[in-house]
Amino acid sequence: MTKAFHSIKQGLKEAIAHKQSNGAKPAGVKLYKPQPKAGDELIFELRSIQPQ
Repeated sequence: MTKAFHSIKQGLKEAIAHKQSNGAKPAGVKLYKPQPKAGDELIFELRSIQPQ
């Protein structure tokens, strides 16, 4: 089996574990939680990536 298959299989296992956890933190699953930004930071970031 290829690396891609193993990666997809692992992702599916994590998704199933997350679904079955009912809000509790399941073991072995990494959840992405972005850090909140202040309004000024967000405006500066958006202005810096827009083309002139």
